[in-house]
Amino acid sequence: HARPKIVGARIKRTEDPRLLRGTGAFADDRQVPGTLHVAFRRSEHSHARIKSIDCAAARKAAGVVAVLTAEDLTATVMPLLATSRMKGYHATPILPLARGKVRYVGEPVVGIVAHSRYLAED
Repeated sequence: HARPKIVGARIKRTEDPRLLRGTGAFADDRQVPGTLHVAFRRSEHSHARIKSIDCAAARKAAGVVAVLTAEDLTATVMPLLATSRMKGYHATPILPLARGKVRYVGEPVVGIVAHSRYLAED
């Protein structure tokens, strides 16, 4: 008597037709009144000092609720510290937004909160 094959068994995919027709539903498709959207301005440099950030124009833009930098979060957000039992290990604080310098391309520098995704990204 042969056992049914579980690993590597073919499974009928039921989701394909709706995805191929463009009728799939995703979390981002839901419209909830009052929802705010956030976008991040990320570093274009692999290692650089942040001398200043001018957010004045972004803060005045229509539909923008908040423009946040690391300095805006200092009082309310504690850095994440990775732990290790390794002797001599020194944890580097990890912040949600770069403060003072960026360490890699794509590191978040500024967060923009707006009434739509388009406005936040713009």
